[in-house]
Amino acid sequence: MISKMKLLRGSEQGFTLMELMFVLVIFLIVVAVVIMQVTGVFSSGQAAAMETDIHTVQQAVDQFILASNQPPTADLRFPGEGQYKAIDFSASVTVGVKTYTFVPDFVKKLPRHHDEGVWRIDDASIVSINLDPEDY
Repeated sequence: MISKMKLLRGSEQGFTLMELMFVLVIFLIVVAVVIMQVTGVFSSGQAAAMETDIHTVQQAVDQFILASNQPPTADLRFPGEGQYKAIDFSASVTVGVKTYTFVPDFVKKLPRHHDEGVWRIDDASIVSINLDPEDY
């Protein structure tokens, strides 16, 4: 009878400790990603990227205005009071004999969503973007 029990016990199939640990690690990774998605951890990175781009473009606009006394808009005119105008990333200014374009002379690389018409300046030359940080 004892030998029969040893035979039955040896033929039992089960999961090894390594297999169980592997499944547990995968499960924990999935749970962590879901929790981060629900709590908005990923969207805070998008907001930070948007703030950095706004700051960079603001500095470039200030430099452009200092060099030309004009904003980098399509018509090189400031918007009316309480209004906005879209930033023209291909705007240029001539200083002496040299012509400088907004990109790449004042801002080195185009920000995200530069081609959607959402980058703008107001009558006080403040840069803003009419885009939700979660969509950035």
